[in-house]
Amino acid sequence: MLLFELLRWLDGGVREPEWKMTQSGPLKASILARAHYNLSRVGAVFVGGLYSRGRKDSTNLTHTAASLREAASNGASKRAVIIVGAGIWDLVHSSEDDIVGFFGVRFAWLLQEVVRAASSYAVADVVVRNVFVSYTADEQPALVPGLVDLNAEIARRFAQAASALPPTVRLHFVDAYQLSWPRRGELPFQGDGLHWACTSEHKGGSGCREQLQENSTTRPDEVGWAALQLSLLFACSPRAAEQPFGEWVRSFAVR
Repeated sequence: MLLFELLRWLDGGVREPEWKMTQSGPLKASILARAHYNLSRVGAVFVGGLYSRGRKDSTNLTHTAASLREAASNGASKRAVIIVGAGIWDLVHSSEDDIVGFFGVRFAWLLQEVVRAASSYAVADVVVRNVFVSYTADEQPALVPGLVDLNAEIARRFAQAASALPPTVRLHFVDAYQLSWPRRGELPFQGDGLHWACTSEHKGGSGCREQLQENSTTRPDEVGWAALQLSLLFACSPRAAEQPFGEWVRSFAVR
């Protein structure tokens, strides 16, 4: 979602947004080549296996850690911004009895690997976001069960990771849940919470053109774009970098 918004921004509105912007190939390469920034790598690692779904082999965490190490292998003279997000599939599809606890253990392991990879760069900002507002698709929408508990666990694991950071790594927290709550009525696709970015016409989606038209009453794209702006603000602003992580955790816990 945030990678998609980043590529849209770098593209500068040259073409209508489409998901394949984020995929390796000529389109993505041309966007990065035109960008007025020295970006040596803009990519995404999609993590599966923070839940079991009843299968012991349904995780790619080991592969994810290897991919992070590979990306950081030549980063000693470079600066990195790494954004870590989590979705709702852990709550929807997990076969574990303690979904949140099981998620928390693996999420903590993932954060540890991210920080380890980040420490290979000259300086790195790691931005952790929690889960956007998500509804069930029933006639009477309700928050996905356990969503608040999951976000509390993300905040707790964030605090643990922030307590033992290498000096070249800075950790930031984006409360995407609070960011998306005021716009919850604009959730696309029956409120599944997975598409807070402008969705192209893949898999029968309504398409960016409909979401962004002038008279549209629902603009979920603005939520994904705002989350990206906050993430980049934390990574690029000296004042944001100096803000204690505890302020974010305490603020989130109060909500």
